[in-house]
Amino acid sequence: MKPSPRFPQSLPAALRALFLVLLLALPVAPVLAAAPEPGAGSAAPAAGAPGLGQPGEPVALVVGYQPYFTSAWSALVMRGKRFHERYLPKGSTVEFEPALQGRKIAAAMQSGSAHVGYMGPVSALVAATRSEGQPGELRLVAALGMGYDQCNVMLARVGGPATLQALQGSRLAAPRDSCADRFARELLRERSLSPATYLGQNIEQIANGLRAGRLDAAAVWEPVATRLVQEGVARRIGSGRELKLADGGFLVMRAELLERRPDVAQAWLQAELDAQRFLADPANAEEIVRLALAQTAGFDAATLWNALYAAAEADPQAPRMTFPFVFDEAARGLLAGTMAYLHEAGQVPSDTLPPRALAVEPAQAVLRGRGLAPPVGQVMPQPARDAGELPEGRVRITVREGGWGNANTRDIRDVLVAVARELQERIPGRPLAPIVVSHSTRSPISLYERGPRGEYQVLLTARDDRWAGYVYEFAHEFCHILGNYDRHPHFQGAGAHQWFEEALCEVSSLYTLQRFAMEWQVDPPSPRLQAYAQELQASADRFLTEKHRRLAPGQTLAAWYAENAQRLRSGAYDRDRNEVVATLLLPLFDENPELWEALGYLNLDAPGGSFEQYLRTWHDNAPPELRDSISYVMALFFGPGAGQRDAARSIELTVPYGLNSGPDGIARLLARLLEPALGAGFELANVPGASGNTGLTRLLAAGDPANALAIIAGNTVWVWAGGTGTVEPRLFEVLGVVSTFESFLFVPADSPFQSLQDVLEFARKNPDRLRVASSGAGGRDELAIRALGAQGARLLNVPVSKHEERVAAVLDKRVELLFEEPGDVSELLEQGKLRPLAVLAARRDPAFPEVPAAQELGLDLRPFTSFRAVVANASMPPQRVQALRQALARVLQSPDWRDYCRRLLSCADPLTEEQTRTYLQRYYEAAKAYRAQLPR
Repeated sequence: MKPSPRFPQSLPAALRALFLVLLLALPVAPVLAAAPEPGAGSAAPAAGAPGLGQPGEPVALVVGYQPYFTSAWSALVMRGKRFHERYLPKGSTVEFEPALQGRKIAAAMQSGSAHVGYMGPVSALVAATRSEGQPGELRLVAALGMGYDQCNVMLARVGGPATLQALQGSRLAAPRDSCADRFARELLRERSLSPATYLGQNIEQIANGLRAGRLDAAAVWEPVATRLVQEGVARRIGSGRELKLADGGFLVMRAELLERRPDVAQAWLQAELDAQRFLADPANAEEIVRLALAQTAGFDAATLWNALYAAAEADPQAPRMTFPFVFDEAARGLLAGTMAYLHEAGQVPSDTLPPRALAVEPAQAVLRGRGLAPPVGQVMPQPARDAGELPEGRVRITVREGGWGNANTRDIRDVLVAVARELQERIPGRPLAPIVVSHSTRSPISLYERGPRGEYQVLLTARDDRWAGYVYEFAHEFCHILGNYDRHPHFQGAGAHQWFEEALCEVSSLYTLQRFAMEWQVDPPSPRLQAYAQELQASADRFLTEKHRRLAPGQTLAAWYAENAQRLRSGAYDRDRNEVVATLLLPLFDENPELWEALGYLNLDAPGGSFEQYLRTWHDNAPPELRDSISYVMALFFGPGAGQRDAARSIELTVPYGLNSGPDGIARLLARLLEPALGAGFELANVPGASGNTGLTRLLAAGDPANALAIIAGNTVWVWAGGTGTVEPRLFEVLGVVSTFESFLFVPADSPFQSLQDVLEFARKNPDRLRVASSGAGGRDELAIRALGAQGARLLNVPVSKHEERVAAVLDKRVELLFEEPGDVSELLEQGKLRPLAVLAARRDPAFPEVPAAQELGLDLRPFTSFRAVVANASMPPQRVQALRQALARVLQSPDWRDYCRRLLSCADPLTEEQTRTYLQRYYEAAKAYRAQLPR
């Protein structure tokens, strides 16, 4: 590492090592970094770092956790208190990887880049189920915090629904495929409520929707729920307590770790037990909040306190959280309920957890060894706190003696504290772990490894009375800390965009030098430093006038970046190029000081992909009020449009049917599979009504046709063919037919009818006596029932729009027959509760070879083969149509989709582009022709 040309032996290393970590996560608290260079400090783990090794040997663990989910806060305690050091073999290392989403932890574990994960139930169970038998097999080993209102919280906007019952007909949202989504769906089902619209949105979209009045209510988790309440945006109207529906989280380990290093697995579980008991001790409450403050962004101390400790209105004496540690009855109930939800959503092949996915013995052995029984502790309610009651805690800085020349540590500390305050005050509510500063003869650096008490470790090279050097170096290192550099020190892709963080931290140094040059003239950190104000200004001026920092006349940063992008990616510590960027960004930070606050949202996700994607992630992770400023930065590199939301980034998929319907399950799976294929987020909107036409009308009214899709089903087209409504095929582009299927006539297992012939004979003698539950009136279902009566056997159609109610009607004997697709009742068929009488088609279904086809009785039902397809507004640009068609075609051939459609007996044959384009029109014309020949 080359010494800094500005302050002897001063800067390069710091820049380098720091940025190696700017990777993924959130503001946390274990390791520090600076610039990675052999022997320069410590960036990513060295090639010789210990792996799993043999029993008794040191181990290098990577642990993923979610600091923004209170049920997983034992990991937050573990990181801050370092309980694992009590039990792991001496010489072991642990890196904590914060993540916003559990699925990212699961992906890291399955790929082998993480060994232990703290997750919510949905991510944990999906990962354990899908990984069974794979090289990256995962297993659940312990239960985390269990409760009723950590993930299961229903909020309503102020002035919105006052009770749970008032959710009927409301605009409701929940994060898609999450524990909160499961809670919302169970709540609606239990209370027989039907929202007008149900949206699958991310937390930020939900918060904005509540603020703007676009949403009436939403299901969210803690501590987000408390933050929205304390902001005055929303109020609580319900939780899992009303349903006795538990929530919580699980500790997951790689099977390889359990099998190769049972000593390490036991050691971690011992430490986890300590962490859970620490969380349950009320004497630790304020320390826990301080740990949470240091590992999250955007939350103040009062919010975090109340999220964990404030009493539930419904039961003020009830524990906020209980720690079973092992898989007791409550934990197993959460497992079973979540598996049922995931199976219904098509995310897992069965509603039963694979046997190997649950490793119960290790945690039980730890509990037996301690002489303890579950639960191991409870978080009991404490009085709520108001903002300002808890210390927010500015950073504490300690300067170690030695190596500073004739400068005394008190003056050095005064200067460093002034630097920290200058920058930290621009990030309100952002506390940090303590910082210990030592002298180095090599280069400035922030170590990835934390000290024994979780403190950041920073090395500086300035000495004697070169105060400009202290300001310059520490402002740079402190910028890395604020920018979350220490989130993912082992992540190999970090270097691709590390140059940008180095440039930002050069901005921090220049900005602070200039600010202090003015401030020290009137208010220096100590009186004797006042004389050095001119030195600070001279240093800043010298840097800013260096010729290599200037662009060629008429050249823009965007043009310069296009020429230099490859060199920047391959060399994070190219000082000359980084300083070009820093010099051009400095005026932007001067004019938009909120960019310093935005720095706290950098590196919250892994920096894979392009630089533009990296900036986009920074933009999307920041609160709405900071995004315009980040857009200015993006515009400098990629032009004015770069700060606007990319059309491929957010796609709204309307499901014109209710929750838990067949199209709902299809949409949820397609969204999950298409997101990585398109590099775009999906927002799902369930908008039932008018045989699907309400939702399709919403699609046609969308303000951005390039970003709006919908699911359409055959029954809707049959309604069109009857002349109902103004919607017709020419208004849509078909992107792909995702499923085709025949409908069956089902009866309860104990029905006296043994065949379709029995039904028809009874109906001829008793017209309109036999009732058939169908999905609606005027559509395909009703017409098929009319076709069955063409020979004088009149059946009575009973429209029931909700799938669950339709099935319940036949099981409860309120109707005698059910018109349904076999895939939608597959579990009831397996359980022997329903029996198929006939497939309403021209030929038998290969999955049910013993069930006759209606045509065998002389009934022509050939046109009644149904389908589900993805459609767009016909005004969608042709290039966009083509891109989405191709992406959907690939997804429909993926193993996940093929497994799903086979299970539902609905796999569609591949179509040519011309067949796809004309599918809707051809189906419509066939339905119209068939309707014309039916008897009235």
